[in-house]
This record gives sequence, C-alpha cells and structure tokens, in this order.
Amino acid sequence: MGAERRVRVMLCSAGRRVYLVRWFREAFATLGLDGDVVVLDADPSCATGRFADHFRIVPRFTDPAYADALAAVVADLRPDLVLSLNDYELEMLAGGLADRLRRTGAAVLSLDAAGQALAGDKWALACAVPPEYRTPTVLASDRAGVAALVARHERVVVKHRLGSGSSGLAVVPGTAVHAAVERSAATAPRPGGAAPGPAEDWVVVQQHVDGTEYGVDAVFSVRGSPTGTPSGVSARRKLRMRSGETDQAVTVDPAPFAGVAAAVGRLVSPRGIVDLDVLVDASGRQHLIDVNPRFGGGYPFSHLAGVDVPAYLVAEVTGARDPAAHLEGRVGVTASKYEEVTLARVEERVP
Repeated sequence: MGAERRVRVMLCSAGRRVYLVRWFREAFATLGLDGDVVVLDADPSCATGRFADHFRIVPRFTDPAYADALAAVVADLRPDLVLSLNDYELEMLAGGLADRLRRTGAAVLSLDAAGQALAGDKWALACAVPPEYRTPTVLASDRAGVAALVARHERVVVKHRLGSGSSGLAVVPGTAVHAAVERSAATAPRPGGAAPGPAEDWVVVQQHVDGTEYGVDAVFSVRGSPTGTPSGVSARRKLRMRSGETDQAVTVDPAPFAGVAAAVGRLVSPRGIVDLDVLVDASGRQHLIDVNPRFGGGYPFSHLAGVDVPAYLVAEVTGARDPAAHLEGRVGVTASKYEEVTLARVEERVP
C-alpha cells in the first residue's frame, strides 16, 4: 500500500490523552500512509487540541446542539475513523448518532443502543454476563437482596449503577452498607427521562472479591463481527491505581482471558477496542466487573509492550493486510504513568 492513501482519524472528547494523537501518527508511519488526527472537544484549552492536526471545538454532548455540530464536522472533514473517549458521549453515539455518521463512509467505534445499555449499566451487565464470569450484584433499593448479600460476605462494594470510573465507589463492611448507599445515591446519575423513584435504584451493591485485578483489552473489527470474536486480546495485572485509573501495571499472558473477551463480544457486539476490568479470586475464577467500549486508562501499558491498537484500527479502515499482527505484545513489561504539562493557549492582553 503506497503513501498516496491518506487517512484521517477523529478523536472525540480527547481531553488529556495526548499519547493517542502521537500513537495514531506513528500508526500512519508504520503502515506507510499519509494521515492526520482531528481532535474534537468542548474545552478550547484541552491538551490534545494543541497536538492535533485539526482541532474543532464542539458543544458538550449534553447540549441539544451537539449532535448536529458533530455531524457537521464529520461531513466537512470526512474522517475514515471516528471514536470517542468518553463514556457518556458513547451513549449519545449509540442512540442513533453513530449510524448517522456512518452514512458518510466513516467507521464509527460505537455499540448499538442495546449493547451500550448493557455496557453502561452495572446491574444489567451483572445480570447478563455468563454465570462463570458473574459477580453477585443487587440494586441498593432491594433491601432484602442487600441483606442477603451482606449475610454471605464480610465486605461489599457500593457504586453508581450508571457510573464512570470509580464514581460513587465504596468498599465497606456489612454494618456500613446503608450509610455508603446513602452517600452514593446522593450523586448517582440517572438516565434522562427516567421515571421518578428512589435514588437507591441507581446504586448497586456487589460482592467484594478478594483477588487480583486485571485490565483486559479485547479488540474487534471496526465494522463489527457477526460472531463477536475478538481479533486480539491483551492483558495486564494492575499494580497501583490513582483516581480510578491504572497507574502502574505489568503485562501478562492474555490467553486465560480469551473466554471472557469472547463472552463480551457475543453480549454487546463491539466495534474496535473494549476495556474490561476482571478480578481473579484465589480459586482462579474470573469476575467481570466492568465493560468500557473505548480506549481505557490502562491501554498505554499494553501499547508500551508492543500491542498497537491504533495501527490495527488504521489497517482495518484502509484495508491493509493482516491487521491482527499489530495486536501481539510482550509479557512481563512493567510501566508507570507520569505527568506532563503543555501550554494550552495564551490570551492577548490589551494595554
């Protein structure tokens, strides 16, 4: 494939993830392509905007003008690939907006409405997951269910049902569960148009699993797979967390996680990368805790070990040969995050 093929990637709600701009550019070089990266964000000072080839400011996805604004940018710039890094924006895309954008010819990494509803709802997900990967979970408003869970487990996890990251999270003994639920319910998000009801309906209580936490990336075709079979899987053991994201991790053999990755593929029919949180208990049983159909905060650890999801995605949209070859990485690679600062903008001062 020659350099005459130009490819354009659009990152929505890119925020601070400058490394993705850099890695997509490196993917163009790896594949012998000319290309550019477009960043969209509601914040005119977002860090990735400074590094993008094109930066467009759009309304927040909660703004009624958002959908038309995004569609207009896509129609103007004609990207080959569109993806979002924000959980709540992914809900907007899944509601029909992604299909609207696909009519331009772009590959849009979004679930359909049913898949997004499962991935974004921790209670619905826990009910739908195959039994071998399930963790006992009840709605906080189910007093009998909470009492039964507390009776069986010394500690439980309380968190937002529709939360992102670690929102509303508390790990507490059974005696403190009601206070933890009350605190979590005070800030729990609920879907627009939800029927009035107790705030506890939007909080879940879950068995606390004593075990080792892993981040797993399952990568699927950008056009979707009829069987839900991933093109590749990578995994890392989490060594340290910070603000709900992996701060230090070591890559591990992904083979033991092929089953849970395929189960998620069958469940939500993903496109592109899906970030999974999996806890493995002392008996070796895997508990699927969370499904995020986007680049997660743990992906950089796999990338530094040789897994190249940006190259896979670009190879897929441009028809390059053997895109899955980019999804093979090394195990035993430990990496840590660090902070960096960039100049966002300078305001002119009038004397």
